[in-house]
Amino acid sequence: MNSRLAKRYFRATARPGTDNFSRAIHCLGLMGILLLAAAFASAQGATEAQRKALRQFAEDPALKYAGWGFVVQEAGTGKLLVEAQGNLGLPAASTQKIFTSIAGYDILGKTYRYETRISAAGEITGDLLNGSLEISGSGDPSLGSFRFSATRPELLLRQITEALAGAGIKGIGRQVKVAPGRWDDAIPDGWIWQDIGNYYGAGAYLFNWRENQFDLRLRSGAQTGSAVAISETDPPLAGVQLVSAVSAAPAGSGDNAFIYLPPGAVTGVVRGTIPVNEKAFTISGALPDPAKQFAEELLSLLPQKPAGNDDTPALQPAKRSLLWRHQSPVYDTLNYWFLRKSINLYGEAFLKTIGEKKRQEGSTTAGVAALKEYWQERGIDSNALQIIDGSGLSPQNRVTALTLAGALQYAWKQPWFSSFYQALPVYNAMKLKSGSITGARAFAGYHEAANGKKYVIAIVVSNYSCSPKQVVQKIFTLLNHWK
Repeated sequence: MNSRLAKRYFRATARPGTDNFSRAIHCLGLMGILLLAAAFASAQGATEAQRKALRQFAEDPALKYAGWGFVVQEAGTGKLLVEAQGNLGLPAASTQKIFTSIAGYDILGKTYRYETRISAAGEITGDLLNGSLEISGSGDPSLGSFRFSATRPELLLRQITEALAGAGIKGIGRQVKVAPGRWDDAIPDGWIWQDIGNYYGAGAYLFNWRENQFDLRLRSGAQTGSAVAISETDPPLAGVQLVSAVSAAPAGSGDNAFIYLPPGAVTGVVRGTIPVNEKAFTISGALPDPAKQFAEELLSLLPQKPAGNDDTPALQPAKRSLLWRHQSPVYDTLNYWFLRKSINLYGEAFLKTIGEKKRQEGSTTAGVAALKEYWQERGIDSNALQIIDGSGLSPQNRVTALTLAGALQYAWKQPWFSSFYQALPVYNAMKLKSGSITGARAFAGYHEAANGKKYVIAIVVSNYSCSPKQVVQKIFTLLNHWK
């Protein structure tokens, strides 16, 4: 009996007040068994031990109310070895980065670089610029990043001040500002309030600085429930005041504090808990205005301070003179950190850059449209990619295990594959991109077994009823049968 017949049986027998009604309730359990049997019908390429492991996974009580999808294919050929609910749309979290990363290689190119320019707009009188310093950004997510020797903030600030000194500028008459561009600086729709304001919820702007991140140090007392104080931020925040509503929790309770600080805000609050007896407990937040933060840091290094900060329009292009130019590391290098450390900022910057390249609009909306069109052209149904950002942070995203496997198969055949492969982290002794948001865990990538067979693997689990650590162990126990 297939699932359609089971449903027909339920309709025919589910009459309250009859014995058949009780039997119909039992039929719901039968439907689950039938659906499971249908899933195992797609496991003919597996060994008996592998099929047994899949049955045990499917019957685990912690997954009774879960949605999950699992796919194993031969790498390169795409031969399907196992498919269990491979077309079920699920919140794949950061495994969604795979789609953005691969598209970036093809659309932007392995050697693509972002460029940032700083120009003097106005006349230099004595050692004062009677005008503004104007930043022409391109969305570079690595400007001021600590990850690369050539992008560290202290180095870039020194280069810029030296460039100003070389032009005879010791002070700026008006302001430092970002020139307008074809970018939407909004946070993607669907990101939740608890994420925005924390480092992993940083927006991607036309001008980004220090990966749009700052560190907040907190100090707790010895008593559970006592107030937690803010010690400092690194760097000192420009024009932003944070208030602590954090309390002390028992020792070993970990980091349960969140920063609520939306883009453009000048005040924010920190809520949650940290353990007792912490002297410099550090959490990381998202800069609400990266350009303002950069401007304050730069101006603090100049001998003369600006005379004002008005809204006088920038002077005409003929009055501008280029003072400093910086190029980011190549896309291949940025992508390494995007996948290896799962940096959401990079994914949102890449997505907007793709939108600008393909649709002349650096917005999340344009980027998502271009991304879905890109994958549609490569055989992945755009309806299987219900995505609204480039990083997978939104819990509203939905992808399938089969689409993840399809993207990985496509990458396998590309000339840049070795770079993409090296960027993937290692989990459970496999090259896998992980994904985790509340209630969902996912892994997708490649593995070469001891017998030399090469696999593409994708698994997504949502709405499990155990701890995240426990569900990951269950996933790894299943995956171990393909080692």
